[in-house]
Amino acid sequence: MKKSKLKGLATGSAIYVVAHGQRQRERGRCFSMSYKGIRNPRIAFEAAVNDYALGKDEHCDIAKTDEGYNVVFRYTRQVGGYHGVITWTGFKSKEDFDNWYTPDLRAKHEVVAEGVSSEVAVDLVRQTPPQCYILAGIEEARDPATGRISLAILEMKMANVAFALLKR
Repeated sequence: MKKSKLKGLATGSAIYVVAHGQRQRERGRCFSMSYKGIRNPRIAFEAAVNDYALGKDEHCDIAKTDEGYNVVFRYTRQVGGYHGVITWTGFKSKEDFDNWYTPDLRAKHEVVAEGVSSEVAVDLVRQTPPQCYILAGIEEARDPATGRISLAILEMKMANVAFALLKR
């Protein structure tokens, strides 16, 4: 993901923190942002992922209202462990979405629905199969440099997965 793609997102929102974290990971770097007062970047990233997955992006007005243009995505096989996870993002307009949705992103995110209400988007996110969240948690626990899975991080990720699934 190019840095310019972050410009259309509200700074401090869950989607911004998630997108920034994914950009860092693609570049082999560590997470570096705080979120909701959480200063540990790895924990902040996880909190943002959970808020984003549950549709609780309280820092982004677009995500909370239907005034924008909501798009629901499903990760493709190209993104590895995240395959099948359904997410959604609010844009200011369809034009902003069209500008953001580059061929590189098309390979990683397939569109499930466009122009839907936030309620419909959240319902679609809830249709993500539990095994997809589990595989995403395993992927999150993997060190990008070594490929090894940290058992401490894996334990935290699985606790987050269990919590998210209980909130469905």
